[in-house]
Amino acid sequence: MSQKQWKYLLQEAIVNGPGVETAHVFDGRFTVKCWGVEPDGADLITNGGFAADTDWPTQGTGWSISGGNASSDASQVGDSDLTQTIAALVPGEAYEVSITVSGRTAGNVTPVVGDTEGTDRATNSTFVETIVCGAGGDFDLRADLNFDGDVDDVTCKLVNAGFDGATVECQILAEDNITWIPFFTFTADGVQFGEVGSQDEEFRAEVSNVGVSTKVNCTITH
Repeated sequence: MSQKQWKYLLQEAIVNGPGVETAHVFDGRFTVKCWGVEPDGADLITNGGFAADTDWPTQGTGWSISGGNASSDASQVGDSDLTQTIAALVPGEAYEVSITVSGRTAGNVTPVVGDTEGTDRATNSTFVETIVCGAGGDFDLRADLNFDGDVDDVTCKLVNAGFDGATVECQILAEDNITWIPFFTFTADGVQFGEVGSQDEEFRAEVSNVGVSTKVNCTITH
């Protein structure tokens, strides 16, 4: 008996609903592996809109919070940090950071995640970048010697938070070619094996969770 393999890939990105992949199986054995990635994590910054002068306990020289902005007045004599400690930061993980710079007249401001500096920003705009967290547990807005300007709308989100544990049900099509019969169920990031009978079969892998990105890889041998 010849050995052949096909790989069927369920949608790589299932954003707001379940996904299904159907394959025709010829007298043999198939494996199904499902893995997924949670959507980007929740914003870890508290009071990133600077609605009040709170939640940023370390305000280095030149920094102040008022009027819905964090402002640096260039009175610093070197790099100066506006700092918030975030217990959830994990060294080595990637975080998507967004800041909006406005009213800038001089110098640079830089987001810092766990001691890893992002990109120096020297213009007025909204900037989004990914920063791999260093060893520290702080998030900083770092004004250089000359930065004179405002920062607002600061966010920091874990990118691709991890395997999602989605429920996957494999089903076989009944003889009426209409009804799907549950075959086995497993969770994402699990490898499962199913034996198909001596006759040709149709089967499908269905991801039942909603709102996450999930992939299913089905390898069929006959």
